[in-house]
Amino acid sequence: MLSKDTSHKVFIPGWATDAHLVAHIPCISTVIDTYNLDTVEQQLLTAMQIPNAQLIGFSMGAYLAKNFTLKHPSLVPKLILIGIRPAYPISQIENIAKRITRNKDGYLDQFYKACFKTKLDYVAFTKQLPHYAKQFELECLLNHLNYLKNASFTQAEFEALQHTTLIQGEHDLISPNKELTPITNQTHCVIKQSGHIPFFNQTFINKLLAI
Repeated sequence: MLSKDTSHKVFIPGWATDAHLVAHIPCISTVIDTYNLDTVEQQLLTAMQIPNAQLIGFSMGAYLAKNFTLKHPSLVPKLILIGIRPAYPISQIENIAKRITRNKDGYLDQFYKACFKTKLDYVAFTKQLPHYAKQFELECLLNHLNYLKNASFTQAEFEALQHTTLIQGEHDLISPNKELTPITNQTHCVIKQSGHIPFFNQTFINKLLAI
């Protein structure tokens, strides 16, 4: 049996996701609002003041979490990075920008479906968050894509991070495992039968509670 998680976990969501994605996970106590990326650092400076706070970055949020940790290492005793990728090809980002401009909701529905490996997890997602795509504004999505054009993880940055856990879905199509550079000084956890969004996978939730 897992012990009760008493840590303060601060979550930074990824592209086209927000606090609703993790509302069912009780150990996540604070979710950073990424609508305006210029406000993220100040939000984190406040949220990470609580002793023993853990910072979780998912997908796009992993870049934000990494940058904050490297700038303020004393404020992040534990870093958890989920669904990371060394970088996104600019051509891929530009293609996504064109597609969401033509049909935002249609593209996002396809994107979310591709983020799950099992039908069970995808059904749980759609039941909890019906019509999820409709709440995201096109301008915000495009701004975040522009951010991703310049976002990256370098080998040196990975090696500089301390007390970090890397979590990847075994079948992540968005951030493929094969692109993740092996880092010997960090824990790399692969969640079986999970895609890019692991938050409805019970194995992942148990892992998060145990960290």
